[in-house]
Amino acid sequence: YQRRVHGVQFLLELGIHPTRLAKMLTSDPAILGCSITTNLMPTIEFYRQTGVSEQLLIHTLSTTPRLFQLSIEDNLIPKLKLLQHIEHSIDPHNKASGVHSYLRYFEWSPERILHRLCCFTAATRLPSLRSILHPTDAEFTHRYTAYLCHGTPAHQHTLLVAAGLADHPTFSKIAA
Repeated sequence: YQRRVHGVQFLLELGIHPTRLAKMLTSDPAILGCSITTNLMPTIEFYRQTGVSEQLLIHTLSTTPRLFQLSIEDNLIPKLKLLQHIEHSIDPHNKASGVHSYLRYFEWSPERILHRLCCFTAATRLPSLRSILHPTDAEFTHRYTAYLCHGTPAHQHTLLVAAGLADHPTFSKIAA
């Protein structure tokens, strides 16, 4: 009980509007089971250090609280590295975007991210990372039908090796 009370106080102090907080807790009450010191604060600090503005941080926490329950080491960092590697591959002259560009994709499974990215291994020119990841699955399938046969496990492994993530526990079971 005490943890939940402190959790509500913490979220209000962070700047989440009480009405938004009520909706947030209705959709994902598990956020109150998270430890403030070992789960929420380190994840919030991770997002801050990677360039997420306070406004976007509050909005994301209130709309997608699951993103604040993910492991930094096992989930957020490897996915960020993979997405930045892909973005840099698409446009080497563009510095990789900050985490704010990828927030919604951190919730995705590693398999889903890799499937989308590996569909383009045979393409001579890659679409933008956003246009690969943003569409719904149905839109993606419709838009990129010609590419869907190219995402083999070998392509996934090659992509993970290039990103330096083939041995990371989050991706190693996929690359095997």
